[in-house]
Amino acid sequence: MKYSVAQVDILKEKEAIINFWNENNQKKLNEKFSWIYESNPDGSANVWLLTDNESSDIVGMVTLFPRNFEYSGKTYRAGILGDFYIQKYHRSFGPALMLIRTVTESFETLNFDFIYGFPNTSATPVLRRAGFTQLGRLVKYVRLFNIERLLQSKIINSTIITQLISIFAKPFISLLYPDTWNYNYGRYNFSVSNSIHLGINDLIDNYNETCFSTQKSYKYLNWKYEQDPDDDNIFFNMFDKHEKCIGCVVFRLDSNTVEIRELIHTDNPRQTADLLSGFFKYVKRKKAEYAYLIPYENSCILSLVSDLQLSRGDRFGAIVFLTNKQKDFNGEITKLLTASKINLYLTDQDT
Repeated sequence: MKYSVAQVDILKEKEAIINFWNENNQKKLNEKFSWIYESNPDGSANVWLLTDNESSDIVGMVTLFPRNFEYSGKTYRAGILGDFYIQKYHRSFGPALMLIRTVTESFETLNFDFIYGFPNTSATPVLRRAGFTQLGRLVKYVRLFNIERLLQSKIINSTIITQLISIFAKPFISLLYPDTWNYNYGRYNFSVSNSIHLGINDLIDNYNETCFSTQKSYKYLNWKYEQDPDDDNIFFNMFDKHEKCIGCVVFRLDSNTVEIRELIHTDNPRQTADLLSGFFKYVKRKKAEYAYLIPYENSCILSLVSDLQLSRGDRFGAIVFLTNKQKDFNGEITKLLTASKINLYLTDQDT
């Protein structure tokens, strides 16, 4: 069976891309397409389609979403490898590798400094064969609030049993999570909003000097979190006595579970820990069972919040990357990606 791969104009082939995706996936692409494919402040998406030459049917696709990274005043242009899908009947190593290699042979002409992605277990060998290097894995970190409610809702259906277990478990929870309420909150003010705070720009300037990470901006965060068609994201902000924004937690509340989607912080470990401590105090009052964060396992945020002793949970799939050899002078980009300054979250996988 013979195949061909071509990069397509996303506006001209919009209907074909959406139809192919919708026919093969439960989660439809209609609303997401106009948001993430067309409206991304860092640039519109690049799409390649895999075609069966015999039937002329589209049987696979892959997308590169442009994303700017910043560190120490320098901007790097990345491509996020996403929406990689091949129909089951054509899901062999050859077509998949052909599709990915066409992308890797093209990304230099698209002026990307590097590509990165979060492949599943079946896609990882294909990307490695195409030259990608594994950076590491994502890891879930958890802050537990109410073991009784968690046991009752997730494991045991008996109120009496969960109460008895929680009586014995609470002292261990206290040891696991030191009391984060006894910090001096008098010096901070907090606000919660469905909209990003205008004063976040000063914080962003500080953050971009602290971490090698996706480039933050008011415009980008507004697009990524306020305009997200799938999720209702909330902003928890921390201010100093001069009303300057010195921390922001972007989160999603799903029933009794809180997902921390992004942290924007200073390089001060105490302030960053106080930001999360204040946030935990807030969501605990919302009757949350637990809050969790899913960063890259060597992310710099973990050293800044080590005092909080968050529980390390499951490891997720690999993060892989491929640099543009023409731009990676003396391995500069590779060194930044593998250094302790890198900061990535689960939410960096396609936006």
